[in-house]
Amino acid sequence: MLTPRFPLEILDYTIDLLHDDPDALKECCLVSKSWIHRTRKHLFAHVKFITEKRLQSWKEAFPDPFNSPAYHAHTLSINYSGEIIDTDRGAGEWIRGFSRVVHLRVASQRSYTDSEVSFDLLHGLPPTIESLHADFTPFNPSRVLNFIISFPLLESLSVTTHSEIVVGTELSTTIQPQSLPMFTGSLEVSMKGGMKPIARRLLSLSGGIHFRELALKWFREEDSLLTMALLEKCSHTLESLKIACDSHSTSVWHLCLRR
Repeated sequence: MLTPRFPLEILDYTIDLLHDDPDALKECCLVSKSWIHRTRKHLFAHVKFITEKRLQSWKEAFPDPFNSPAYHAHTLSINYSGEIIDTDRGAGEWIRGFSRVVHLRVASQRSYTDSEVSFDLLHGLPPTIESLHADFTPFNPSRVLNFIISFPLLESLSVTTHSEIVVGTELSTTIQPQSLPMFTGSLEVSMKGGMKPIARRLLSLSGGIHFRELALKWFREEDSLLTMALLEKCSHTLESLKIACDSHSTSVWHLCLRR
């Protein structure tokens, strides 16, 4: 007697309905090998590396970066802890498997006295990144900005830092790549040392900026002037503006415009 089979479209649709239920998706992987590919699409849509142990487990489970579920990842989150950097030094081939990542979230948890963040770990990321959230402490403006503009399809940018910029660092003159980021989405900036390191470089890009949304947090008086410059640059595309100011460690949203 032949075993009845559902059409592949029905099976895929059923698995898609479970996209937000990881436990159910893991059970689906045990049903049949033919179900694994579809379940991986959802199970590995967002991959997070928070500790050295998690990264090491991934590399042991999927030694071939081009034959791993990294292919299904649309969002990649990396906690730039010192232990991850030390473990992965000189062995970053694994990241090349994330060839379809669209959203990248990178955070450092180093103390202000630690050495600045190196971007060697992220060499090999695809140019497909459309949104980037960067939270670096300490913050080296030249290195971070050069990293940002290395993604030609970048639309949305979020930059956060809870410290001043690295002592002794300045915005160096950088050769701009042939293809500059699109910057047609949103810009969020919250920097304790002020927006100057980010805003100045964005305003100087030859390709211009075309953000539709701005969400800015002021820490210094000069931030208001930089906001006006950003508004002027985005005057033809801006749809939403949100501004917060920090006063005595209290954040107050005092302006929100939308057209």
